[in-house]
This record gives sequence, C-alpha cells and structure tokens, in this order.
Amino acid sequence: MTKAQLTLAQVQQRILQLEGRQDELEVYLRNQLGLAADQPMDVTPEELPGAAEQEGANLIAMAAQSNTRLMAAESDVKARNFG
Repeated sequence: MTKAQLTLAQVQQRILQLEGRQDELEVYLRNQLGLAADQPMDVTPEELPGAAEQEGANLIAMAAQSNTRLMAAESDVKARNFG
C-alpha cells in the first residue's frame, strides 16, 4: 500500500466516522431546539456564504501545508504522474 492509498483510506474512514454521528447530532439539535423526538425535522444542507467558504478553503490549505503525510502523498502522486 502506498502512502497516497493510506492517506485516502484514512480520509474515507474519517468521513464514515463523521457520517455515523448523524443520529447523535440529530438528538443534540432536537434538544437544543426543544423539539420532541417524534416531531419531524428536515435539515437541508446549504451553501456557505462566499467568505465562510473561502475561510474553509484557507484552513484546508493551511492544514495540508503543515501535514507531512499529505505532503508526502502529494509528492508520490506527482512523481507517478511525472514518471
């Protein structure tokens, strides 16, 4: 397994972990809003405003620059594409 494959697997694992928290977060949101457990609740994703979206992109870029595993994975990908 290459570093890039390992990094990809770790990212996919983290996504699954976060998706698995949906029920927990729904209970938390219901409690915060004072909704009954049997009361319907429809949460729809919305696009972030431009400034918030840009801030998120900046944070991701900063994290990528300081994460040596991501930098190594990127180097591996570039080396494979170059050679």
